[in-house]
Amino acid sequence: MSTPRPLPYALSAAATLAAARPQSVSLMERPLDMLMAIFFAIHIFPSLVFAPQVALPPHLAAAYVPAKARLALEGAVAGTGDPFLSMALGSAEGGAAREPWMAGIFTAEVVLQLPFFVYAITALCMNWKSFRIPAIIYATHSLTTQIPIMAELLYGRSALFAPGGPFAGQDEQAIRTTWVAMYAPFAVFPLILLVQQVFFNVVDPRRTVLTVGQNGIITASKLQQGIRPSMVGMATSSAADLDAKTK
Repeated sequence: MSTPRPLPYALSAAATLAAARPQSVSLMERPLDMLMAIFFAIHIFPSLVFAPQVALPPHLAAAYVPAKARLALEGAVAGTGDPFLSMALGSAEGGAAREPWMAGIFTAEVVLQLPFFVYAITALCMNWKSFRIPAIIYATHSLTTQIPIMAELLYGRSALFAPGGPFAGQDEQAIRTTWVAMYAPFAVFPLILLVQQVFFNVVDPRRTVLTVGQNGIITASKLQQGIRPSMVGMATSSAADLDAKTK
C-alpha cells in the first residue's frame, strides 16, 4: 500500500500548480466583455423603470409606480412612439391596447433578466469562469423573446396606422424601421454573447490537471477554464520530477 507523500512534496507540487495559473486579466484588456458589461449596465434602467409598468396591470401600475417613473415612461413614448411601452399608458391616454403576451415578456425581463444583469456585470468585471452557463441561458431566452417582438414590430399593430390612430397618415415603413432599430440591440448583443460562450469559451474534457490534497496525494481532474495546456504540461512534468527525487 502506498504511503502519503511528505509535506514538502505536496507544498512543492501545489506551488507549481499555483504558478501555472495565469494572472487575472482586467476588463479593459477584454474589449468584448467590456462592451457586454456596458450593454447590461445600460439595460438596467429600462428594465427597472419601464418594464414593470408594462408588466403590471394598469390599476396596480397606477397605485404602486412612482410618479417620476410614470413621467419618464410618458417621455419615452412621446419621443420614440414605442408601441410596447405605450401599452402601460392605457387607452385613455392614447396608449396601445395591452397585450397579455407582451406583458408576460416584460414580466420575465423584470423577474429573470434584471437580476442577471447585476450578476453579469459583476462576473464580467471579476472575470468569473462560472459566467458561461448563465450567459448561454440568458442569451437563448432573450433571443427567443425577440422573435415575436420583431414579428409584431414588422407586421403587427396595424390599428396604429389606421385612420384615427396615432400614426395615421405617417410613413408606416419608416416608423416600423425605427422600431426595429430600437429593439435590434436586444437581439444582436445576446446573439454575440451566445456565439462567444458556445464556440469560443469551451473546456476540453480530455485535458487534465493535477491537484494536491492536504494528505499530499496528487489526483488528476478535468482541466478548468483559465489554465492553458502548456501550463498543465509544465505542472505535470514538475510533479513527476519531484516524484522521482523522493524515490
